[in-house]
Amino acid sequence: MLVAGFFTEINGVKRRNIARLNVQPPFKFGPVARAATGALRLSLTTEPGKTYALQASTNLTDWVSLGTNTASGFTLVFEDTAAPTFSQRFYRVRLAP
Repeated sequence: MLVAGFFTEINGVKRRNIARLNVQPPFKFGPVARAATGALRLSLTTEPGKTYALQASTNLTDWVSLGTNTASGFTLVFEDTAAPTFSQRFYRVRLAP
């Protein structure tokens, strides 16, 4: 994972504005598909019992929540029905508390 910003140190190691972190994410994006309606379907490989929140942005600054789901198995599918109304959209998933 690459992180960038206004910093000079990460975890006690001197880094200037950019660093690479070796982390194991709690999920992985799986297949992405487009439904007949134009909705975007995102699949995640997840850990059962964990709660995940999908967020979307058009500018990587302002994020809106699209939904929060608790995984009952190892795959969780989110659907963005508003996707066809945007010329570009970015997605991120976070573990919910």
